[in-house]
Amino acid sequence: MTAEPVIGVVGAGAMGAGIAELAAREGCPVRLCDASPEALGRALAATRDRLRRDVEKGRLEAAAADAAMARLAPASLAEVAAADVVIEAIVEDLAAKRALFRALEAEAGPGTVLATNTSSLSVSAIAEVLEQPGRLAGLHFFNPPTRMRVVEIVRGAATSDATIAALAELARRLGQHVLHVGDTPGFLVNHLGRGYTGEALRILDEGAATPGAVDAIARGALGFRMGPFELLDLTGLDVSAEVTRQVWQGFGEEPRFRPAPIAGRRVAEGLLGRKTGRGFYAYGADGKIVPEQHQHLDAAPVPVRLLDIAPDRAPDVAGLFPAALLGDDPAAVAVVGPIGTDVATEARRLGLDPLRVVGVDPVFTGLATIAGVDPALTAGVAASVRSAGREAVIVRDGGGMPAQRIAAMIVLVAADAAGRGLAAPADIDAATRLALSYPRGPLALGDAVGPARIAAIARSFLALTGDPRWRPSAWLDGRIAAGKTLAESSTLGGPAPN
Repeated sequence: MTAEPVIGVVGAGAMGAGIAELAAREGCPVRLCDASPEALGRALAATRDRLRRDVEKGRLEAAAADAAMARLAPASLAEVAAADVVIEAIVEDLAAKRALFRALEAEAGPGTVLATNTSSLSVSAIAEVLEQPGRLAGLHFFNPPTRMRVVEIVRGAATSDATIAALAELARRLGQHVLHVGDTPGFLVNHLGRGYTGEALRILDEGAATPGAVDAIARGALGFRMGPFELLDLTGLDVSAEVTRQVWQGFGEEPRFRPAPIAGRRVAEGLLGRKTGRGFYAYGADGKIVPEQHQHLDAAPVPVRLLDIAPDRAPDVAGLFPAALLGDDPAAVAVVGPIGTDVATEARRLGLDPLRVVGVDPVFTGLATIAGVDPALTAGVAASVRSAGREAVIVRDGGGMPAQRIAAMIVLVAADAAGRGLAAPADIDAATRLALSYPRGPLALGDAVGPARIAAIARSFLALTGDPRWRPSAWLDGRIAAGKTLAESSTLGGPAPN
């Protein structure tokens, strides 16, 4: 590939324009094409505005902005086809993409590399209509490409090594972290992302917690910058639900990817998120979330006694309460720390009346998640936590603590991906951090909690619910048996479960 390869981009929507802008900023001549002259004009104007704003904010020199804009030119399809690399970013429709690539192949020179930015369609299915399918691969950017510095290079069934090498060289020239992935449903990033939002939707479907409570737990207890329902509203529930359906069906209706019924109902009702003004939250004219009105049960702090908390978690749980309220008084409220189960089940295991017991998540204590059968007692324990200056969120008992459920499912999905050979552990963690903004990769999360504890949580949830999505991961069990961490690169571990 030349020092300054000419990049052709077909499709001037948000993604196509973003890819073109990225390439122009990084010094490549760019030819941008769209079937709509109006869309092409809007894309060029929007790019000019973004460059101008970066200059005004001191993020870019004026000369650099002018040079980037000078590299970006509107073009015909024939002019785009003459580029060194052509990247397609049109509508997610198989027939439309096939027709476009047939037209490009007819115009392109023998050395032109073809790439599709599809996020959901099979690269092999797109390429099979070409006379030379080896020249096509997936080059999946994330929005906005100028800020999300990661790209998936997807090898189709016929993709040549030369095509992969050329796209990897280009991606690195554009400052992207390269993820080499297979042509499987969801590729890697969208596959891995199903655990976070999917389990949150199931929690909501069961009525165990509100969107606001789950999002607060995800941010405060798990460290995510954006809760799963905030994320679904941002991306659009219709988009996420369709990706989930494709991944679920593409992996033989794998139970871990099974769509939550509530997602389909809300899509049918038009509750898609920010773009419709209402999703899991309502949005004002300024695009900000309209605060929900909640009626809180007034309660005073109550004395508590901690019962049968896992020894390694007991100090953190005790730290949630003021020392003056902790003790062994039999009259104090009994507080348990359920792991992989719910409060009522834990109370019965200890021979206690579930109505007199409240639970605190002992695994994730950055924010206190409180659950109990009796609302007044539960509110009292939450008040005790708040009196220590700590944040507390109340959820309904049943099905397990939300943070444990979400974390365990994130790890199980990633472990299955590693077991299937979709990517190396390091790439799995890098993909989620760079493309999904996870605070740490799912395998690193599993190591932080403890692989054996994650496996035990999954088995406990399987016993509690009978749902096969919680069945053990052979790869995870293999790592545990070998004494290996999840994040380290190794061939140890078993295949993904069937």
